[in-house]
Amino acid sequence: MAHTNKSLIISTPRYPGKQVEYLGNKYEEHKSKWSIIDFIDYDFSYKGVSIGYNSAELFQIFPNKNINIESEKGLEIECCKNVIKKDKLSIGYVMPHKFLTGGLKMLLSQIKVLRMEGHKIYPIFRGKNGESVLPDWFDIEVNKEILVPLDKSYSDYINECDVVVCGFFNQICEFNKSKKPIVYWEQGSEMLFGDYGDLFSNSPYRVDLKKYYLSNCQLASVSSTINRILKARFNRESYIISDFVDTDFYCLVEHEFSNSILLVGNPSLKFKGFNTAMETLQKVGTMSINLM
Repeated sequence: MAHTNKSLIISTPRYPGKQVEYLGNKYEEHKSKWSIIDFIDYDFSYKGVSIGYNSAELFQIFPNKNINIESEKGLEIECCKNVIKKDKLSIGYVMPHKFLTGGLKMLLSQIKVLRMEGHKIYPIFRGKNGESVLPDWFDIEVNKEILVPLDKSYSDYINECDVVVCGFFNQICEFNKSKKPIVYWEQGSEMLFGDYGDLFSNSPYRVDLKKYYLSNCQLASVSSTINRILKARFNRESYIISDFVDTDFYCLVEHEFSNSILLVGNPSLKFKGFNTAMETLQKVGTMSINLM
């Protein structure tokens, strides 16, 4: 593909038949099942098509000139001199929503730690008059809550901030003309993995993603996988900032197994794989297996 400048379409079954050998060679197993993770170093789109009790996994890989090419935009955040000299910053955090999600919980946990370190925190949310800025399910203290009217731009309410952190990628472009440093911490979404059900190169999803990630902001990523995706798709470098986990609270303890298994996540989101988890648990339940 590096030489032909052509796209490549791959179709693979979601549930491939058992293969014991490849072209007569019993020592070589043919890989007929591919997944999204296999293509993270490429610019691609994905679509699943149901076929009876099975599905076809379709991948379109586009010509990519970003691999092994130095990014034009590095990791250094440009700040004015008076901000650089500060030991403690005033940080604006733009809330993506107030629903109970892992992504927002990690963002709030980051805020909590930074405030403990002495930084000033200004959560920002666009909503109706009198609406709360922060969710009521997370215990957190901040310096000042900023509520932005529905018909106003976030960029008009960041004068007190030294730097602004966006909560989701669709907020980035609103700060394109801002002179404040803008940072976006990417935790991953189905669209970033090409999972938006449209294989065309001029898909509105692809166009919008390029608009967001090629904007004038600095990127951080939650893992090395997300780091590689941002490089492959948009030729963008990013700091890796892992999730915050309180190991004093989330730790292993001895307890008697009660045949209860907790599935965490939104079951309506396909990429969470709840259907596969439920089918697996149903089969395990009929096999009389001791899960200890």
